[in-house]
Parts: sequence; C-alpha cells; structure tokens
Amino acid sequence: MKLRLIFPAVLLLIGTNVQAQNQILADLHLPETLCDTTVDIPAVSDKKIIIECDPVTQSRHVGISLFSPESKEMIGRPICEFLERLALQLCMTSTLDEATTYLKRKGIDLTFNGKPYGSEQFKSMRRVIDAAIIPSDFQLTDSDKRFHATFYFNLFDRLEIEFPASRELIFGTDKKTADQEIYATLLSSTDSASLPPHDLPPIASLYNDSTGLYVSKGKSFMLDILNENKYYTLDDKGNLHVLFSPEYPEQSVRNVMWGITDIDPLFCVTHRMYGGYTPSFELRLSKLFQTFADDFTPYIGTQMLDEQTLQCVIVFHNNTYHYLHMIVCSISIGEIGQLATKTIQADFFSNIPQHNLKKLF
Repeated sequence: MKLRLIFPAVLLLIGTNVQAQNQILADLHLPETLCDTTVDIPAVSDKKIIIECDPVTQSRHVGISLFSPESKEMIGRPICEFLERLALQLCMTSTLDEATTYLKRKGIDLTFNGKPYGSEQFKSMRRVIDAAIIPSDFQLTDSDKRFHATFYFNLFDRLEIEFPASRELIFGTDKKTADQEIYATLLSSTDSASLPPHDLPPIASLYNDSTGLYVSKGKSFMLDILNENKYYTLDDKGNLHVLFSPEYPEQSVRNVMWGITDIDPLFCVTHRMYGGYTPSFELRLSKLFQTFADDFTPYIGTQMLDEQTLQCVIVFHNNTYHYLHMIVCSISIGEIGQLATKTIQADFFSNIPQHNLKKLF
C-alpha cells in the first residue's frame, strides 16, 4: 500500500514518549500544569511548543507544533504528534552523538536536502527548525511497514524523516502504558452505543455453501479462521434472513458477534494487561465496536473446543501501525439461544504486535 498526501503544515516543536513529557516541560522551564495551549520558548526562534492533555488516559503531548488541527485530522494525529515530539527531542538533545544513537536505535533516518543527519552539512536540527518558513507543504508515504515524511519549505529546502510503522514508536508508549490507556478508555465508555449498521446483501453476491447456507465471504486476516464472513438463509418464499440457529453454532455465533442479529451481548471482561490483569468489568458488544470504530478493522474467528463448547475470537486490527486488540470467549452450545440475556465471560488482550498473532493460536 502506498499513501500520498499533500497538506499545508505549520512547522513548530515536541519531545519523545509519554512518560518523559513532564521532564521535558521541566527542561523547558514550563509548569507541569500547562495543558491544551501553545507557548513561545527562546530555544527555538519564532516557533511554538504545543501542549495537549487527554483527561481519560492522563497522557500528555508536548512538542513543536508542526501541523494545524485540520492537518492532523487528515494526516493522522498519532503520526503528526510523533513528528512533533521527535522534532523537539532533537532540538533539545545535548550532543550530536546522543541524537544519532537514538535515531539508529529506533530505526529512524533523517535527511535535510539529501544530506543525512550527522553529516557535515546537517549537524543541527535546531538550525533547520529555526530557518524554516511556514506554512510548509507536507508529504507522507507508507510502504513496507515504514513511513516516509517530507516537509518542503523555503522554496528549495526539504526535510525528510523515514521511520518504522511501529505503535510503540509513533504513539510514544510502551505496552504497559498503552494497556493502561486502553483500560481507562474502556472504563470511560459508559454512554449508550448502537450496533454497527447492517443491510441484507443481494442474494446474487452470496456463496451457497455445502450446508445450504448463503455466505457473504469477506477477507481473511493472517489465519483462514479469522475473517469477515457472515451467514444467511432463504425461507420458502425466497426471502433472505440473517442466520441465528443452534443448528449452526459457529455461524450463528459469528453473526451475533458481527452485531447483525440485533442481539447486543454483554461481556464480563478481564483485561489481560502487561504484567497482570484487571478486575472484571461489564462491556456491551456495541460499545466494543464503537470504541474501535475509527482506526481498526474487525475480524471474527470461531472453533469448537469440544463437542459442547465453542470458542470465539474478535480481533480489531490496526493496519496503519500493525497491531491489534482481541477479545476471546467460550460459549456453551446449549447457551447460544440465551446470548441476548446471558453475560459472557471474556478475556481482552490489547496492543498485540501483528506478527505475534499466530503464536496465540
């Protein structure tokens, strides 16, 4: 996949991961109480520090303001904030060796007008930021699990940053912190939600399988059992209906978990976090889909654990940063007809690197 975007951007500054943000404010001689504001600092000429706080996750973003709010929404806020943090960090780093060591360790390549960072022609990020005239044009491409960002300014100047499409790098959090943020987000999700919208597909678009069911075949993700398939039946008059019958346990549970049967099951969730797990909490399927609606693609898998027990997995995959969240539950065949009223015990796993998925099956 290759994505190319050109947007006007406002060039400014930022730091590194979330845990370090208060230290960055201290180094800039700014109070920790600052939130949702921009401030001038003498360290970088004519540029502003942007400080933003998330009241739910208690995280803080501190960096050189490189983008307008509108550009962040179009390009993607995590990438924009990563570039803002990186710019500030490089402007504040005390030695060139320290900066180049950090970039190498993180797999980040930085060039200015074709000259690599650390070369005789490009030894100071601060000088580049100081000299930049804004607004600038910005280009982002995505290829082979790496991003390539380019700022064009001052007619002929070009700052290029290539970096891995890594959740930990771009979001600036380790797994422990990211898991805590997801937990806080799920606990804050107390307002009502609706199941995803669904319309019956044209019969001609469906595959009639060996069991007599009509299947809307979707994409698979890494494993054949993890897919987007949905199942339907025809009545005697030729009308199409969403399948829900204990006679077809796997297909029926899949349809329930897609939210197309109008059943909104209630989960009693244990969040299996980094280094431990949380107390159980209740969560509706509709709220789960709403929480991950914007940046994730869902896939559902089922398998029989024994003759009477079915295991179901819902995976929410982020294709931009190559990680996923996953909820796993076991359902007795005899309880399928009670899914509208019965609470389902489930485990929730968050921030799993995509390449680790097969190890879990």
